[in-house]
Amino acid sequence: PECSKVVLVMELYILVNIIVIILTTNERKWIAKCLQSVLAAGVDGRCVLVVDNASTDGTPEIVRQQFPQVRLKINDRNLGFAAGNNVGIKLALDGGAEFVMVLNPDTTVAPDCFERLEEAVKEDPLSVLAPLQLRYDGGGIDPAMRKGLLVEAGEFVDDLYRGQRRKAYPLKEAYFGAVLFNRKVFETVGLFDECFFLYGEDGDFCRRMRCAGFGISLVPGAIVYHWHGLVQLENQNARDTNPYIRRTPYLLALKDIQRTWMSRCLYVLKELSSKGLHALLRLDFVGLVRCAEDSTWLFSNVRRVKKSRDFDRRVLGSVTGNQVSGQDGAQGVKGRI
Repeated sequence: PECSKVVLVMELYILVNIIVIILTTNERKWIAKCLQSVLAAGVDGRCVLVVDNASTDGTPEIVRQQFPQVRLKINDRNLGFAAGNNVGIKLALDGGAEFVMVLNPDTTVAPDCFERLEEAVKEDPLSVLAPLQLRYDGGGIDPAMRKGLLVEAGEFVDDLYRGQRRKAYPLKEAYFGAVLFNRKVFETVGLFDECFFLYGEDGDFCRRMRCAGFGISLVPGAIVYHWHGLVQLENQNARDTNPYIRRTPYLLALKDIQRTWMSRCLYVLKELSSKGLHALLRLDFVGLVRCAEDSTWLFSNVRRVKKSRDFDRRVLGSVTGNQVSGQDGAQGVKGRI
């Protein structure tokens, strides 16, 4: 069904033609609270799309039984974060949505979250808007976002210290646990890069947006409470044991179109060689095996990464009006789909 508007309880009409996409992969523990908060914030259930990555814990059944007004799309396998969200984004754009919000299932939104986002949209409709993510229990800023804010949003930190707050603050990157996009962003730079199965797609997409001239803004008045499983697992060395996290820096390096492909390949080769040598000298055989696994994966996917990088060069070259040496020219969004 067509989603013409989001209606707040206060009968304010905001964010015309929005779709809220919630990607789930065995999220039985979280999905009901997440959907309850979104609907309580005034979003029409027809404007909420749950994309399920072949969950086996009954997540789709919870959505069907407890939230029949919400739209549900079930993938036949786990596509990961980027590809899974792309399924929902394509459906939203094909349905005429002007705004798309990507929201993690382990979140809840404040009752006035969408109202605060609307205020920011009115002032800057093309910027990508990032709500302020707090810990799930409200006990402070999400640690992952806090690290970024200290580096990238000094003005917000200063204002927080002074006890004042603006509607929005510029950011270099947004954390895709909760982000609002104008459809023009996807039409210009394409969808999330599916070379990133989990983690890293946000940094890659934000870099592409910046190159295309789109701004990214923090909206501190729009509050989202985020459990953020990665942060909870930091004490278990998740950054070393999770292959998707380990490979993210290499993928981002290979996709840096500001530098040549050969220089990026040599850089990644040097980093992997150094990491493997250090593991060998320490007799860290587990680390050595992980390094070998990462090297094998990167080698087997290098053509796919190169193709994705070339897509970015063509699209961003057409946006900026610059000719990209050795490339075939501009290509539309469908080039990545």
